[in-house]
Amino acid sequence: MYDWSGFIELAEQLVKEHPSDETMLRTAVSRAYYGGFNLARRYVEGPLGTPISKTGNAHGEVIRALTGSQSSVNERSAGNVLRQLRDDRRKVDYDDRVAELYRTANYALRNARLVRDRLVPVRPAPGST
Repeated sequence: MYDWSGFIELAEQLVKEHPSDETMLRTAVSRAYYGGFNLARRYVEGPLGTPISKTGNAHGEVIRALTGSQSSVNERSAGNVLRQLRDDRRKVDYDDRVAELYRTANYALRNARLVRDRLVPVRPAPGST
């Protein structure tokens, strides 16, 4: 099974190695979003047990499932962060001009990591079982 964190790692590499290349920074934002989105989708379908469509509606479905969580502040927070990340991805994919693109790319990386980290199932520390 593919580890979608690879998209986040690619985005980190693009920002680090090409901090003034508009195409690379736009691509980094997009990859950061899709890494975070797919990790969140897998979480919503797995631990939350909520089926997600295989259409363009999936993006909103994942965000609504997380922001509507009644059991976890981390899930609601991840949903809100994912919504912001999606807004940034739309901006870089469709707007001809993006102000402060380098900053946007760094925020996208931070937000993708937050989504990933807030949805990681809690595991016992080694040797504590």
